[in-house]
Amino acid sequence: FFDFIIPVLPITGPANAEDTFLRRNDNLLREEGGEKHNSIKINPELLKSVAQFVTEPRIIHNTFNEYVVYCTAIQNRDIENEQLFSLILYKNTVILAF
Repeated sequence: FFDFIIPVLPITGPANAEDTFLRRNDNLLREEGGEKHNSIKINPELLKSVAQFVTEPRIIHNTFNEYVVYCTAIQNRDIENEQLFSLILYKNTVILAF
């Protein structure tokens, strides 16, 4: 019945990493008291500039998940969303330096 089985894997590269970052950013919501807020979204210009250098789906996924955890854990913070995301991205990409 099947002559060939060809696995289809989504590939994230420099050409479509920007779309992956922007799509994940659009899905960011924080729930407080049953309501959803967009207060943790990141500036799309930052994501566009970062997408040129970070193309691995695992790193993108881990960075956004960790960013949501930090945003929900730290309620009153003096750091902006972009600064927090940049710090987490640096932690995930340059592991030994962090």
